[in-house]
Amino acid sequence: MTIENAIAIVDAALEGKRLSNIQEQLIRQTWEGKTYQEIAEKCGYDASYIRDVGYRLWKMLTNGFGERVTKHNLQVVVRSHAKRFQGNVVSHSISHLIATNPLSIINPHNANSHNSEFISDKLVNEANVKRYDWGNAIDTSIFYGRTEELAQVKNWVINEQCRLLGVFGIGGIGKTAFSTKLAEQVQGKFTLIAWRSLRNVPKVEVMLAELVGFLKNQAISTLPQDFGSLLLMFIQALQQSRCLIVLDNVESILRSGEKAGHYSEGYEGYGELFREIGQVRHQSCVILTSREKPSDVLPPDSSDRMIRSIQLTGLKDEARQMFREELAVAPETHKLIDFYRGNPLMLTVVSRSIYSMFDGDVREFLDQDANVFGDIRNLIDQQYSRLSDLEQQVMYWLAIEREPITTENLRQDIVPLVSKSQILESVTSLRWRSLIEKSNNNFTLQPVLMEYMTERLIDMAYQAITERNPQFLMSYALVQHRAEDYIRETQIHYILQPLTNRLLAHYGSIVILQRELHGLLESLRDRQTAIGYAQGNIINLLRASQTDLTKSFCRFPEQVTEHSDMQMV
Repeated sequence: MTIENAIAIVDAALEGKRLSNIQEQLIRQTWEGKTYQEIAEKCGYDASYIRDVGYRLWKMLTNGFGERVTKHNLQVVVRSHAKRFQGNVVSHSISHLIATNPLSIINPHNANSHNSEFISDKLVNEANVKRYDWGNAIDTSIFYGRTEELAQVKNWVINEQCRLLGVFGIGGIGKTAFSTKLAEQVQGKFTLIAWRSLRNVPKVEVMLAELVGFLKNQAISTLPQDFGSLLLMFIQALQQSRCLIVLDNVESILRSGEKAGHYSEGYEGYGELFREIGQVRHQSCVILTSREKPSDVLPPDSSDRMIRSIQLTGLKDEARQMFREELAVAPETHKLIDFYRGNPLMLTVVSRSIYSMFDGDVREFLDQDANVFGDIRNLIDQQYSRLSDLEQQVMYWLAIEREPITTENLRQDIVPLVSKSQILESVTSLRWRSLIEKSNNNFTLQPVLMEYMTERLIDMAYQAITERNPQFLMSYALVQHRAEDYIRETQIHYILQPLTNRLLAHYGSIVILQRELHGLLESLRDRQTAIGYAQGNIINLLRASQTDLTKSFCRFPEQVTEHSDMQMV
């Protein structure tokens, strides 16, 4: 039995449920006796992912054949059930041939002794009228709000027939759910729908082969392997049929440690793919979801109607629907929604904690004053770790400033001084990552990010002091002497005092803490330049620990610089 005949029998056994391309590839490779590791290497995925796909596939085939199917008995089961499903295979194939090439059935001279084998091949290589491959798209039976955003984007996709649509937003904001719901609502307008995640970082050739195989209803093994040929076939498929393609988690193929939008090494082909989708005339739509905007996708204010993008913000009043009734009506719930800016994932984590830890008492949870924890911290950690050095500096300074400030004020804060273009590029990149908010040309952090960055600032300052390395203290002012009084009081309350308390707990006494801080001041005496904010920070910590600053303050008057922030709090 050929593998093509085996695939035909599997399709018949599944009764209309279609194999995804990765499932088909798994069957083909298993038929040849390949291990999960060998299949993973050939397909460009992690072995654990292939093993997970296999687990679900064998379970699905077990239901279809009515007999337990495993990787080891696949051939035996398919061969033993071949006669049982042969009628379904032939019936399906004849119907399809009549629809696509009626003369081959009507004219008896077209028939030959190899007709059965021909039919089996046609079953694999010809497309149905409408075919949907939802891959690992999530269940959206529970979906809140987004009515206006969905209406706007549906107009772009259906009426304006945009070719490339970017859906962006911070982690947990609901990009995947939004794109799934959109695809479900417009599916009647498309002939072919395919959903793929880039979370496992497949090479562009692997992804294109999967998509082309599905769109053309062609076995992956028969396709070319080079990028150029696959790209040409993919664009042709978008031109021949009205296709809707969703590519989820695009940030996975973007480079971290730099400003947003650049592709990781070896994944630049995705940039060419996205450019072709947006520029070449076709009748299809490709939707990208990402925490960051790829450089080849235009911003929302672009005049190009063929390439669109939307940046999702948090839920508003509809976010209350995520909570149980007694919690939804609680007045404090509004504070929760505002603090987390309506982020669905964060609100889900919080609501579970309120019930499991505080018996549904929102006020008691808020009184803990610890809003960044568990999965929420992990979520923000993931995005923070992808930032460039300058983007991280901007985030720290926005936490120090505590209120919206201009890019010029940010530039004056940072040491050493950076250019205006550098600060503008970093702020723009942070906005596309949905990490900062804009208000009247001023910028600040969302409340949850403000708390996260403040805690991180304290952690880094604590580490700098306990490890006797003042480098971090040189770059950031814990308290700004030029700030308004109310801002300085906030900095003392949220930054300086918690850091002092933590240091006192570490050293065990004020005397030892003072000795360590004086030691750091002594280490700065040998530095003629580049002490930045370190001296002012240490003196403010000495002040906060209730010591006499007279000697310390007067010892290094020649080292006061523009960025020393030496004024005592």
